[in-house]
Amino acid sequence: PVFPFLAQALDRDAIARAFMSALSASGFASQRLTCTIERSRIKRGRKAIIGVRLHGRTADGRPIDQRCMVALFPNGDSAALPDMSAGTELVSPAFGPPALDIPELGARAWFFPNDRKVRHIARLFTGQPGQVEIVHYVPEQGCTVRVVKDGGLVQFGKCRADDRGQVAAKVHAAAVNVVGIRLAPVLSYDRARRILWQQSVDGKPLDPADVCARPHHWAS
Repeated sequence: PVFPFLAQALDRDAIARAFMSALSASGFASQRLTCTIERSRIKRGRKAIIGVRLHGRTADGRPIDQRCMVALFPNGDSAALPDMSAGTELVSPAFGPPALDIPELGARAWFFPNDRKVRHIARLFTGQPGQVEIVHYVPEQGCTVRVVKDGGLVQFGKCRADDRGQVAAKVHAAAVNVVGIRLAPVLSYDRARRILWQQSVDGKPLDPADVCARPHHWAS
């Protein structure tokens, strides 16, 4: 009952119509806009975050492929959601404004690479020669990119909302001389922006099913 517009927000056709209306009112007209809901996270009575991907064409025919995060406000009241814009580096997205109010849903959307909590995603794409691919993006949690440089060298950049990158760097430093453990080398960690860069290593990655089946073995 706290989120009266949740049903519409989780309906891909309804949220697409709401996006089109809000974008058009903000000067970003589009045609045949569709929406894919990639993930949703609901904390009853507290917050509702939905990760969506918009597809379609702009009014002049350019293709649209835009990731967004949508925050629903309790009882449709934007004042109920803490203002997390302070210190955020808002940048121009590929399509749309950095942030957009969606009155039909009592919500506000942030257009990738802008995010309420992961505030420096754009730095993953700044000054990176080579082909950059988004591997994983979870609104308010983190973003991982894969960079293929000249000569085939592969690096991964990870920007987080918390200090997991710093923990990973410490784990790598502690395990670098342990026989039998091969971790992706840490190239750098930007503590202020919570960005970790690692170089890929050859070999077969751990099988998640095996790790879950034998947690004590892998923990050791």
